[in-house]
Amino acid sequence: MNDKNGDCEDFAFLADYILTDLHYESYVFVVFAPYFLKENYVHAICVFKDKDQLRYFSNNNLCPYNFNNLKELINSVYANWTYMYRIKLPDLMSNKVYKKDLK
Repeated sequence: MNDKNGDCEDFAFLADYILTDLHYESYVFVVFAPYFLKENYVHAICVFKDKDQLRYFSNNNLCPYNFNNLKELINSVYANWTYMYRIKLPDLMSNKVYKKDLK
């Protein structure tokens, strides 16, 4: 973000940092999906808990909907996701990343 631009991962980590500072439980999820069988499509979002519901930032946009569970949320972003990784900045320092298959 030094060049005042960023990709989805930059925005997700920025949102995670701000939400954590505001005492929200938040995580960055990197989600993978096949992209027309040519290569994998990858997207990072920041998911956070707002009361008893889940919400997310995708790039610099806050999704206006609330979700009951993570699978419902991820499927709203793109229904053909195949798996995802949950990342928290301290986890990156210790190489501790969590993989979950969605299907």
